[in-house]
Amino acid sequence: MSKVRAEEYTDKSGTGAPNFSKGIVVSTGSSAGIGSTFPDRTLHVAQANSTAYSSTDFDQKYHVLKLQNFTDDKSVGLQFKIGTNGEAAITAQESSNGETQLMFGTRGSGSRAERVRITSDGRLGIGTDNPLNLTVHDVGVTTFRISTAGVLAYDHTFNGTTYTIANNNSGAGVPIIFGSKTSGGESARFNASGNLAFPNGQGVDLSATAGANATSSLLDDYEEGTWTPTFAGGTSAGTYAIGSAVGRYTKIGNLIHAHFKLENIETFSAGTGNIEISGLPYVSDLEQVSGNMVLDNFNLPTGTSNLAFRIANDQSKFTIIMTIDNLPDQTLTVTDKVDNAADIQGTISYLTDS
Repeated sequence: MSKVRAEEYTDKSGTGAPNFSKGIVVSTGSSAGIGSTFPDRTLHVAQANSTAYSSTDFDQKYHVLKLQNFTDDKSVGLQFKIGTNGEAAITAQESSNGETQLMFGTRGSGSRAERVRITSDGRLGIGTDNPLNLTVHDVGVTTFRISTAGVLAYDHTFNGTTYTIANNNSGAGVPIIFGSKTSGGESARFNASGNLAFPNGQGVDLSATAGANATSSLLDDYEEGTWTPTFAGGTSAGTYAIGSAVGRYTKIGNLIHAHFKLENIETFSAGTGNIEISGLPYVSDLEQVSGNMVLDNFNLPTGTSNLAFRIANDQSKFTIIMTIDNLPDQTLTVTDKVDNAADIQGTISYLTDS
């Protein structure tokens, strides 16, 4: 295979032999080699270089290809052509003295456009020429961005409404927000304490300090708390001293589970009528019967087979009903308490509209 060699000579005076390790080799097959004696591509650039990589000095000889524009504040780059319509480009632009950014462009649907940009200060933009640290933009539909302040945001447009997920503050302990950016409405957030909060028009605090009991019209709320059970007669209350009164509740949506314990119910002035236990944290919705209990020192009628709690509509108090063999249900009265060592412990579940 014949070649044309343009060589550098080791001895310019003409006494030295040619140095075939350098120069340009052009083969008859239209292959050109720079630093390669036997080029195997249209242009084959090769070198042996052991210089260590530098992330701050680009003027290193291990960069085997160097493109230069001698005019300041202009551009230099590579164009790629495929057939008649395939096209792409990589361009470096000096936007001002010493400030250089890198752009990647492609041709799609017959239109040429920049697709990716790395700015001179290292910001990365996909689909935008003005990235805020990291910005991904998809033809006006979806945007993902991380700003210079560390703000993370994701926007998505669907049926004309833009929804967003965003950490809209810098620093530690800030909320992650979910909502509709177009309408300005916030749907939910993880607050600074790690709690998931939902707005429902009930004055719920959705700031970074919102509590654990945030509520929702979309996903029902969860709440825990305490309440103080009291013992009294339904016809006349009477006066009773309770050795220990403990109440706990859990609210999941509109369902309340309320546990209580009344120990050593001492009578000072006896009431009359049905036993009423009051102080529930939420009023009821509809009349309901539920629960289980343990009674100490109460007199129950012969044939009693079941005990339950009954709560009327729109009430925060309840009674104790008994199922008696071959008789209609009956309600436990204050006179069924035997002595001052009487105890009641149980759990009632009921629905509320609060």
